[in-house]
Amino acid sequence: GARSAAAERGEADERDPVGATLALLAIRAGSLLAAGVAFAGSLDVRLRNLMLDEVRSLICDCNAAFSGSQIVERRMMSSCIATACAGLAALMSGSRDAEILSLLLRE
Repeated sequence: GARSAAAERGEADERDPVGATLALLAIRAGSLLAAGVAFAGSLDVRLRNLMLDEVRSLICDCNAAFSGSQIVERRMMSSCIATACAGLAALMSGSRDAEILSLLLRE
């Protein structure tokens, strides 16, 4: 299909708020994955709590944004959640933190 001039320039298209929301959620999820990998195995409780809060926030934002959406958007949402959880899993590698394990198994 035809793409808008904004999309060609890599800019958000105000006519496609769902696409823009997905892009922002994907960026957040990718950032959480990168942070988790960068600090893998860290025992810093503040970092653990921050990462846990950010992953929970992303999950809530995904669910709120796409609660009744089409299957393609729900798959993208699931992919964002899985990416963020992978970052959390990397951060906590080797840990047996019950709260983290519970979140990862639930999502």
